[in-house]
Amino acid sequence: MLRKIFITLFLLLVSSVGGAHAFKAETFVTFGNPVRGPENWQNPKQDPLALPMFLYRESTPSSYPMTWLLRYDAVTDATMSAYFNDLIETDSTQSIGAFLEITPSLAEKTRTLYPAGDSVFNANRIFLSGYSQEDRRLLIDTYMSAFFDRFGFYPKSVSAWHLPF
Repeated sequence: MLRKIFITLFLLLVSSVGGAHAFKAETFVTFGNPVRGPENWQNPKQDPLALPMFLYRESTPSSYPMTWLLRYDAVTDATMSAYFNDLIETDSTQSIGAFLEITPSLAEKTRTLYPAGDSVFNANRIFLSGYSQEDRRLLIDTYMSAFFDRFGFYPKSVSAWHLPF
């Protein structure tokens, strides 16, 4: 009887040693950071890429996954898109997605009227809700084409202030 108890305890101890797990450890938190490019950049003392680079350096020790949501001007800017392309190729915790904030260059590319306003941050200018449904589709299609042309894939994450469909 005592022998059976020792064998059972021994087997329990041996089987509990090590890192055998039945399930893969998953991460359920991903930080999404909108990234604006140089268009209408209003801080002459700072480059538009400075903040994303700082945030990446700060996030690296934690290893939390980050999704960088790129606005159209960040996608079409060669320096910014090259930085994010290198980032996702070298760090598997990083990904890029789409930030559907309308810029004058995106509206111009689609031959869509960019609404008048006092500020580049007026809702009827930067939100998709400021445009007709036909124009929204054209703006989104143009953005997605530019993203695909630059990175070779479509974004898995998309963010916008409003998605009024």
